[in-house]
Amino acid sequence: MQETRQRYVVYSQLCLFIGMLFCIVIKPKGLAANSGISYYGTFLKTVVPYTAGILGSAYFSYRLARTLRSSSLALAQSILVVISILSIGIVLTPYSINAILNWAHTILGSIIFVLQLVLSGWIIKNLNFNSSMLILWLLEIGCGILAAIYIRPPHGFLIQSQLLFQLLFAIILFRSFNRDKQVAKEQYA
Repeated sequence: MQETRQRYVVYSQLCLFIGMLFCIVIKPKGLAANSGISYYGTFLKTVVPYTAGILGSAYFSYRLARTLRSSSLALAQSILVVISILSIGIVLTPYSINAILNWAHTILGSIIFVLQLVLSGWIIKNLNFNSSMLILWLLEIGCGILAAIYIRPPHGFLIQSQLLFQLLFAIILFRSFNRDKQVAKEQYA
C-alpha cells in the first residue's frame, strides 16, 4: 500500500509539473508575468496542458486519499479530497475573466495552499517527525509566504515560489509514505 501511495504522489506531481513544462515551453513569458501557475489557464494556447496538469494532479491526489482508509488517517484523507475538489474549482475560475472569478480563484488557491501546509504539518507531527522533515516544512512555509507576497506586485517570482512549494509538499508526502518507516511505526503503535 505504501508503494501505491508514493506512486500516487509521484503521478500527481508529474501531471502538474509536466503540464507546467508544456505551458512554459509554449508561453515562456509566464515565468516573468508574476501571475503564477494560473497565468497559463488564461490563454487558448496553454489552457489544455494547464487544465490537464491541474486535473491530473487532482485526480491522483484523490486516488491517494482513497488509499488512506485507516481512521488515524481520516484527516489526511479529508484534506486530500478537499484539495482535489478545490483544484477543479481553480480550473473553472480563470482569474482574467472578471473580478468575481479573480477573487474566487484567489480564495480557492489560497485555501489549497493552506490545506497543503496543514496536511504537511499534520503528517510530519503524526507520521514522520524528524529534523529533515521539519526543515522541508519550514521551507514549504517560506515558499508559501513568498507566494503570498508576490500575489499582487506586477513583478516577482510567484510561479517559481508556487512550484517550489508544490515540490516541497510532494517531497514531504513521498517521504512520509516511505515503506520502511511506516512498517516500523505500525509495529510499535
